[in-house]
Amino acid sequence: MALQGFHHVALKSTDLQKSITFYMELMGATIRAQWDGAALMDTGNGNYVEIFAGGDTAQEHNEGYFHLAYRVTQASDVDQLTDRARDMGYPVTIEPRDVNLTPDYPARISFIKGPSGEVIEFFYDPN
Repeated sequence: MALQGFHHVALKSTDLQKSITFYMELMGATIRAQWDGAALMDTGNGNYVEIFAGGDTAQEHNEGYFHLAYRVTQASDVDQLTDRARDMGYPVTIEPRDVNLTPDYPARISFIKGPSGEVIEFFYDPN
């Protein structure tokens, strides 16, 4: 038996259709499967976000995780996705910026809030 990485992260949404639209329009995700009250969104490279209806209210802090980080292919993608999220009316909590996680681990990041209050990071790793 070998661990092959994450398959999906599951979220409860305050508005399922709005969340599906958000992931499709902002990040180009596609619906892999959809059933009563839920959708499995393909975000690429075998990574999925499973979205369930039934979230009570948008949370300031989500229980069970701190944030979702999505890898992007180039540094400019961080800026473009952040701008698109802002244009769609979603709050940007940390503007795009270059950081050094350690002296030999540079990255470009930004953070936004999704339709159900989920905290999303866009992350470029040049390594």
